[in-house]
Amino acid sequence: FAILALRLAVYALRLAVYALILLPWFLQVGYLYFHNPRIFRGICYGSQPRNLLDLYLPEEALSAMKDGNLAKTPIVVTVMGGGWVIGYRLWNILLGMRLAQAGVLVV
Repeated sequence: FAILALRLAVYALRLAVYALILLPWFLQVGYLYFHNPRIFRGICYGSQPRNLLDLYLPEEALSAMKDGNLAKTPIVVTVMGGGWVIGYRLWNILLGMRLAQAGVLVV
């Protein structure tokens, strides 16, 4: 029994260290998601509670929108999750921001 308890304690310690190593990265991504003015979060497109989407605007589209100009911008539609059952919009933030930096509007 003592060996099993020791093994579980080692696994728990490894998991805690792994989580602490990843924590700064997760905090940075979370801050970016909630404080970036180029991300429009939670736009409703249907009647269901989970029918929400995020828009990641490139800098050019954001400045054109503020100036009232109509600028042509390529668009990429991303779908996250599996089996159309699970998923969360925040999972696509890295892809959305990288494509937005390249001048693509991401839905």
